[in-house]
Amino acid sequence: MRRALLALAAIALLGTGVVLLTTSVPVLTVSGDRNGFIAYTPDGDKVVYSYRQSIYHVTVWEEFERTGDKLRLMRVRAEDIRAVEYFRWDSPIRQESTYFVADAPPTEVKELVIRISPGAEQRMRASGWSIFLDERFGDAVITVRLERPPVLVAVVRGLTW
Repeated sequence: MRRALLALAAIALLGTGVVLLTTSVPVLTVSGDRNGFIAYTPDGDKVVYSYRQSIYHVTVWEEFERTGDKLRLMRVRAEDIRAVEYFRWDSPIRQESTYFVADAPPTEVKELVIRISPGAEQRMRASGWSIFLDERFGDAVITVRLERPPVLVAVVRGLTW
């Protein structure tokens, strides 16, 4: 009886391991010189990259949406119209509350490469997580990618839920 229970437990653990190695999870990864970051980011989730614009000294929010394994740029917004005009898009700029907003032309990217600048207050966030890039990576160039690793691999890499 005891051997049967042990065998059943071993089969259950093996089955769980197979599931954890074969089931993928949608994540966003950020990698730099010193360390990395990995967070659950499902399809349709909004990913926002914000930074202090160096010319007009206002915060700009670039809003992306995860569509499959690409980031689709949806819009930008800032409290100074000049920071939005800086993108030179043909789309009209509208005012929403205290912000100026412009919808992006169709743009999908597989990755973002970002230079972290001192004092730029660079941040990435999505539903359930947020990181300040300077605090996490320091003076570095980082790469932001969307991936679908197996659950176990993502957890071992430090997955943030």
